Amino acid sequence: MTDELEQRLTATLDRAAEVAPVPAYDPVGAVHLRRRRHRRRRVAAVAAAVLVLTGAAGVTVRHPSGPDPRPAPGHSFAPDRIPDFARLPEPGQVWPGAVHTLPATLPDGHRYGVAALLGEDRYLVARDGFVGVATPAIFDIRAGTLTEIGDAAVTDGLVRPSVLMVRRAGGQVIWLLEGTRKNRWGRELWAAPLDGGAARLLTTVQAPRFTVVGDRVVWEYEAPGTAERPGGPLVDLRSVPLAGGRVAQIPGSEGLSLTYVGPWATDQRLGTGLTARDAGVLRNLATGERLGWRANPDLRYVQCNPAWCIGRDADGRLGLQERDGSGLVRLPYRGTLQATAGGRVVVGGLNVPAGEATVVWDRDTGRAAATVQALPEGFDGDAGPHLLQLFDLDPEVLTVRTTEAELVVLDLGAIR
Repeated sequence: MTDELEQRLTATLDRAAEVAPVPAYDPVGAVHLRRRRHRRRRVAAVAAAVLVLTGAAGVTVRHPSGPDPRPAPGHSFAPDRIPDFARLPEPGQVWPGAVHTLPATLPDGHRYGVAALLGEDRYLVARDGFVGVATPAIFDIRAGTLTEIGDAAVTDGLVRPSVLMVRRAGGQVIWLLEGTRKNRWGRELWAAPLDGGAARLLTTVQAPRFTVVGDRVVWEYEAPGTAERPGGPLVDLRSVPLAGGRVAQIPGSEGLSLTYVGPWATDQRLGTGLTARDAGVLRNLATGERLGWRANPDLRYVQCNPAWCIGRDADGRLGLQERDGSGLVRLPYRGTLQATAGGRVVVGGLNVPAGEATVVWDRDTGRAAATVQALPEGFDGDAGPHLLQLFDLDPEVLTVRTTEAELVVLDLGAIR
């Protein structure tokens, strides 16, 4: 085995360990971990590396003027409001104005994921894998051009850079960069103006993803050397100003993790191997509001957002519930479902009779759609969404690779 392959395999295992979830927690991380395990069982070969793509006392996270960050009250999970997930139309049939079809590769030949729609057939994208490009780019479909965001967005000595996640925040673009320095893997947070200008290093981080709350970038921090403590690792949330400045701990964030509905955090810690909680609290990082949650006694591994919760029964099938544990609805499927867009939209992957269904469900209207791919022979895991999300916690768009020739991008803001 070459040194480079060994390093990349090591990095892949490190990343898998960092994001490996308790079952039913993380729809993207869980799916890719299960698929890696499944492929290792089916293929007698070594897998190469695969990518899918805080404040101390006195420091506050300010929310900019705009809509109330709290999600609107959700509908109850009455059985007559649950779609028939096994018989759903394609997204283009349900939300034709929200679907965009793109080529599968960029003008430079690289595969990519989409982070945001910029209008006039322009897309904020990041290339897949270790291709030596340290910045996201703007892909102009009409002109067939790529425009890099920022310049010189790599520190001295960082090699084989790869963009793990991209987020647009107002007129800025923030991205998480991964690479090696002296044969050790590291990650850096960068930012640059969307309309052109120099990139600036915000800080180095451990985390595989981040979120943006007001004028600060927020991520999970785990104190080194504490993972084997009897009570679990020491964790909290850290932040840095988007404009640059000092990294600080968010007050009162000890034991909290980011959810998929920003700007909320939860005390249900993911991927640690610790016993899952059956009750806890959600906290709005922008307003300080706190909401309690409780697991229905018939569900395990319950994960909540401000609008609803999901878990699994004893047979591994999914169940939906309200935050107080009431309104349990059992689904006849295994797989993953997760909230996004303020808890209004549900996305995920389900094992249905026809194969793996990548599902999108608008709880406000009850409308739902899916793309279905046949399950491989002998598949023994759970289905998951075929999404290229760059590990984003709360994405603007969903990107599905439907064929080798095209991507389908679903604008979540246009789903109504």
